[in-house]
Amino acid sequence: MATGKTKKKVCIKCGAAFETQPYGHFRLLCEKCSIKKDLVCAECGNHFIFFGRTSAKYCIGCRSKKSSAMTMLSRAKRDPTVKIGVGSGGNQLGESNPSWNPDSPYRGIHVDNISARKICYATYQKACFICGDSMRKVHVHHIDGDWTNNNVNNLMPLCCLCHKRVHTDVIRGAYTTLEESLISKIGMPKQNR
Repeated sequence: MATGKTKKKVCIKCGAAFETQPYGHFRLLCEKCSIKKDLVCAECGNHFIFFGRTSAKYCIGCRSKKSSAMTMLSRAKRDPTVKIGVGSGGNQLGESNPSWNPDSPYRGIHVDNISARKICYATYQKACFICGDSMRKVHVHHIDGDWTNNNVNNLMPLCCLCHKRVHTDVIRGAYTTLEESLISKIGMPKQNR
């Protein structure tokens, strides 16, 4: 069976268990009970197996590409500023991003975060300072709250949950600064950091 998202199902006709991949939707019949066709993709020319009564013109890969192309064309018709082939704009950095704002205070944050990660992970283990978990995604926390300050004394690795808790405490007003919130979680005085 091809790689990708699969689902375990029970055939509605014979009751046999089988694995299925989406061909537009997940199949309800096993391979024995369903109609199986060996077809040739009109786009790439490769053979592919199709289950069902109607015939598909494209294999799964080409069907996905065609669908993406149609979505981009319809987006471009609605908004002429959308560039074909660049997606929603979240993947492009800098001025090529349609949402680029040169006056934003967060301009360049992506580059700064990459250098902060390099500095932090070179100095500390890639594990949370608060809970010690290294299995969850580990973020780099700026102790003073200034994400442009990438001094090694200002960086600390925190798992995604502890990082969120530190920031949420300040937002809700439990602490006035990120540093106070962090110290309450770690339980060590400021001078020992």
